[in-house]
Amino acid sequence: MKKTFTLCLILIPLLAACSVGDMVYQNDQRYMRPGALDPAIPTAPYYARHTFTLLGRYRVGHDWPNLGRSCQYGGSYSGKPADIGLKLFDSLGEIYEENGKTYYKTDKSYASINPKTGTYWRSDLDRFIRPTYKRQIPEFDPVAKKFTGRKIEQEEKGFEPICFEAWVETGHALTVMLYKRTVGEWQAALNHWSQGAYASPDAKHINENVAGNKWHVYLVPLKPRMANRISGSYELRILPIGTTDYTLAIELGANQESLQNPEVHAKFKAMFRHLIESVRIEPLTPQIEKEHEALHQRALDLARKQCGQYKEPTPWCRQLSQQP
Repeated sequence: MKKTFTLCLILIPLLAACSVGDMVYQNDQRYMRPGALDPAIPTAPYYARHTFTLLGRYRVGHDWPNLGRSCQYGGSYSGKPADIGLKLFDSLGEIYEENGKTYYKTDKSYASINPKTGTYWRSDLDRFIRPTYKRQIPEFDPVAKKFTGRKIEQEEKGFEPICFEAWVETGHALTVMLYKRTVGEWQAALNHWSQGAYASPDAKHINENVAGNKWHVYLVPLKPRMANRISGSYELRILPIGTTDYTLAIELGANQESLQNPEVHAKFKAMFRHLIESVRIEPLTPQIEKEHEALHQRALDLARKQCGQYKEPTPWCRQLSQQP
């Protein structure tokens, strides 16, 4: 099976529809195409650790299979194999709000200073975090068979996955969503989200405490593969992040064809369980800030080590040499 490192999320807007639920379904249709993604099946995956602070109030961390950079914030390898080159610890990002928008700022271990502003680069996360806008389209009068000259709002953008991988051959998919959406808002959205699968009569909703986190768990029986979709609804877990109105949701997608290889299906379930168990949400404390500073120094040391391997210093390395 060909291993693909193409990132399905970078700079690719989701297809949208008349509602958030339809928008997500259209997103499924776009990314769930046979051949769209085909990374190697992670029979013994190595994980990257993704850690960020949220709103200056919490530190949030979770693992993700190390199959390329398919998360939209940085991560550091844990237990990386010997044949993978040196990896920078870029997992100390900060997610914050400013003027009604959500941003991600990388830690200074990247030495990624914007020369125009003298500040560290930041990424606009709105397309992942929240519904960003509704597109206005011309209104058409079917009776008069012409456009009226008015415009109506029809499509809603946003709510993209923050991490995503899919496996064509086995019909599995893994998704992480970081949404500015409360658990209560999720309940309403599930009536339309993923074609209403998790709100259907055969769906099961339970609560489960894992590593101190109270997950809202939605389970549905495996269904036949739908046309133009690799995976399908199977298990969705939603976790509120402290007292914020943000939630972290992790989904394992599968379909009846995924059962054709029970051993592989069991490994995907085990990997999904590992991701759930890896989630940590901690209030920011002086001790955690001290740990962050220690990781920052480790990141700088590793970065300088990598720069020392180059015959000629890159602009990035020259900039890094000026870091304390």
